[in-house]
Amino acid sequence: TCDERFVIVSWNRQAELTFGRTVDQALGEELAATTMADGSDALRYLGIDLDGDQSGLGQRHEVEGRRADGSIFAMEFTVNAIRAREGTLYAVFARDIDDRKRAELELVRTRDAAQAASRSKSEFLANMSHELRTPLTAILGYTEILGDLERVSSADRTEALATIHRNGQHLLGVINDILDLSKIEAGKLTIGPEPTDVRSLIGDVLESLDVRARAKGIRLEWSRDDLSPEIVLTDPIRLRQI
Repeated sequence: TCDERFVIVSWNRQAELTFGRTVDQALGEELAATTMADGSDALRYLGIDLDGDQSGLGQRHEVEGRRADGSIFAMEFTVNAIRAREGTLYAVFARDIDDRKRAELELVRTRDAAQAASRSKSEFLANMSHELRTPLTAILGYTEILGDLERVSSADRTEALATIHRNGQHLLGVINDILDLSKIEAGKLTIGPEPTDVRSLIGDVLESLDVRARAKGIRLEWSRDDLSPEIVLTDPIRLRQI
């Protein structure tokens, strides 16, 4: 309880436990300066002003409290005016809500994590639909080419079969990624770096896209300078997807 100047005039056992101050330490001290982290102007900011603003009376406020050892904690408090023979007194009800605020923060983190996982899944499925279509289109395209046996030379047939095989292998890798969705959601997607012939990989990618490109009248070409390494340490599946 505080007097009309918000000086503490009574201090119960719960207040001792909450703020770590004994009765002797608290009596005669100014309320906000003694119990709140932001000092003596805290009440005024919350609509409790001795000079006239009393809009904050009776309302629940959440502020940072301060214990006797200087530690800061989340506090909920309410101030009510009491008419007494000696004038106006203020009954202050304070409660440590640190545990509640931590639980609320954890709920927010859990919600955000769930939303992020949902977004990741949607993005993953959208990317996978593209990853599945690309090798399938190449396989179907070269299969159609092989269907015209009279016009396909032996060398072209061998190349087409090799392209179909490579794209089938790539498609198998993509399907394995889909089956590994749980690892992706958990942020534990495994990267397997190995020595990779980048020129060969780029050539395979262009061959995979060549059928679709020619159907649209697009010519695909690539080049490199002499400074480009032939072998790099990378994950060939991920590089191919990129």
